[in-house]
Amino acid sequence: MKRNIPSSSCQHGNSSQASRPRSRSPNIFLEDNGIPLKQRARATRGRPKYVEESEDEHEDSGVFSPDVSGFPDLSKGVNALEPKEIYKNSTRWFAISCLKSVIEAGEGRNGNWEKWKFSKEVMEKLEELFKEVKEHNCHSFPVNLSEEMPSSDNYRGLDTVLFDSVNPSPQQTGTRRSYCRGETPKDMNFTGKLFMDIQKAKGKNIVEAAKQRIDTKYNTVYEGLDRENVKCLMDEKLADWDVVDREIRFFEDRGAKITPGYAPVPIFTMPDNSEETIEKIQKLAEISSVCLIRNICQVTGFDSSAFELKELTKIKPKYEFVSPRQVPQATWTNFDRTEVGDKSKQSSNKWDFIDVHQRLSMEEFEVYYENVRNVTRNGELESNPSADIELVLKNLEQRLHDASLPVSEEAAGFKVDPDATMIAFGSNIDLEQEDITKFKIQNENVQKLPEFLRPDARGDFTGYVHQYMNGINTPQVYVKLPGVRTVAHIEDGTLASVNLNLGPGNSVWYCTPLEFAGKLQKLVIEKCGKLTDKIFDLSFWPFEKDCLEAKIPIQKFLQEPGDLVYVGLGSYHWVQANDFTTQVSWNVAPPNFRQLAMLAISNDHYLVNGFKSQIPVEYIIWNMAQLKVTVEEKVGKLMKAMLCRSLAKCQYEFDFCQKHSLPIVSASESSIIYAVELCIKCKVVVFNLIPMDKIGETFCFGCAVKTGKLPELKIYRRLSMEQLVQQYNSFLI
Repeated sequence: MKRNIPSSSCQHGNSSQASRPRSRSPNIFLEDNGIPLKQRARATRGRPKYVEESEDEHEDSGVFSPDVSGFPDLSKGVNALEPKEIYKNSTRWFAISCLKSVIEAGEGRNGNWEKWKFSKEVMEKLEELFKEVKEHNCHSFPVNLSEEMPSSDNYRGLDTVLFDSVNPSPQQTGTRRSYCRGETPKDMNFTGKLFMDIQKAKGKNIVEAAKQRIDTKYNTVYEGLDRENVKCLMDEKLADWDVVDREIRFFEDRGAKITPGYAPVPIFTMPDNSEETIEKIQKLAEISSVCLIRNICQVTGFDSSAFELKELTKIKPKYEFVSPRQVPQATWTNFDRTEVGDKSKQSSNKWDFIDVHQRLSMEEFEVYYENVRNVTRNGELESNPSADIELVLKNLEQRLHDASLPVSEEAAGFKVDPDATMIAFGSNIDLEQEDITKFKIQNENVQKLPEFLRPDARGDFTGYVHQYMNGINTPQVYVKLPGVRTVAHIEDGTLASVNLNLGPGNSVWYCTPLEFAGKLQKLVIEKCGKLTDKIFDLSFWPFEKDCLEAKIPIQKFLQEPGDLVYVGLGSYHWVQANDFTTQVSWNVAPPNFRQLAMLAISNDHYLVNGFKSQIPVEYIIWNMAQLKVTVEEKVGKLMKAMLCRSLAKCQYEFDFCQKHSLPIVSASESSIIYAVELCIKCKVVVFNLIPMDKIGETFCFGCAVKTGKLPELKIYRRLSMEQLVQQYNSFLI
């Protein structure tokens, strides 16, 4: 699972071209819910129960007018606090959550209160104490695999919208050309009008039409980027409650009670690992905005212990990753660390999220992680089960504060207030694929999962990249303490994602469906876009109450040990661990029309908002064309339209080079051309013609012109225009 962080590779892995794992290709183109604490270890641990409700209650559920006046998580309202009070509350929340996590684990997450020999009085006090960190309004419910979910044949009711956005049919009336400002070749766009008929036009027709652009400045193959149309991922007008309302009724008809304004999350339990079961779950998962798949480790034999921090540290103790340092707190507040001497108040409901990024080695992080757990485990409760709870908590707060790793002034940007307890997040730990022997056991376990959930599934679009992309088509591990957060984001390319919780604790998830993406983005800009309106330059933690008041539904649920979360196409999601837990995650790109359409739409959305995607869409479609991959008709038509646009762009780049007398040589003359090349400056994917300097650094044409390096560069050509035309013609719909 990837998260978008401005000016940092923290949750993206390292996206720089020099250090990113890459594989050379031998071929030039293929180169919680109200359950008492002591019951949580049972089969129903943390799961909402279906309840009986009267017909009147069913009618009065009030889906369209969320009542936020008595919002449970905000019982104390919105607070504006000084740093001293913020850190006092933060450390208390962290101490309670650590204590709760360790006790519930038993250490072993058996909910074994007998082991602790607590008196009845202490047990009652603990249960009362743990109410302070309890999550409210979590709505996930089991669904029988034989049932058909609402909107099962039309993803979020958006299939027509997706088709219209990337319609491969040619423009029949009106202007059939698009004026191109500037001479420098621009990044590829896939939305907008197509002026060529892909059913009739051959590659040479497209090339001849494209050649007119260098002299006339008009593109007669496809329309240029409509920036206003793709500024938001989805038009705000698409934020319709129709599908969500039908999903709510589906669950309410089966006895579920859902807090107004929230949307339910389905749980699909795997009874076995048969092909029939997997096929049913795949179909259900791929039409869900988000869902839980339960019992998957048991039926597949997935060994969670192989992913424990101590095991990973044994393999690569010196491996370094970027660790976000954060202020631990409840999900319903969002406070920052402050500078020494700063006494200004912060509001608990702000959206901007700022963390500190610090490089740590695996062995450094393991020492810290185990120290925090041991400090909690070895508290006074174990030696004195009848101790005063508040006194025990006070002492634990101090010990946890003392166990914190120092935060450097350089990393934070200033000297952090010493009262702050800054937790460290074991984020984006790569299970390297280049040397498969290092993480052999871990990768073998990933292969035990059903194929559609694996990062290397047959037909998966990312499989045609022929290069490893950290966290996208390779697994990444996340080692979490109570309070660590992954801010709100969509996956790169709006891909689906897989996140398996290996335990021992829970994580709290929030999601909003794709049809509300534009509305959420507008709200984000309103709340924290004072300096920029580019959504991917912002890091934010949405405030539940604000979303509900804006009529943006929240899907909030607990991910328990062994639960696999499948995040569907384009769903915004944000996550907080409230326990000690470990998760493993990656992306999947099922080879269907919806996913390819969203790759095209998100490509253009990123261009407008200045985000550089790691998903090389042009490489994917050309590699598929070269391999003559068999796809369904709808996918084939869209691919042909995208290939048409790309072919025209490739011809214009050739014409640009010829006009400027730039030397073009075969890529076979270079030993350092990789399966996918990125611009060293802006990180955009560079396709087919690769401008490269003498030291092997790749530039896009835009950056080559801006830096004045263009005359110094040699242009490497993957394929000639004749070869591209041949591949285009041979790809049949």
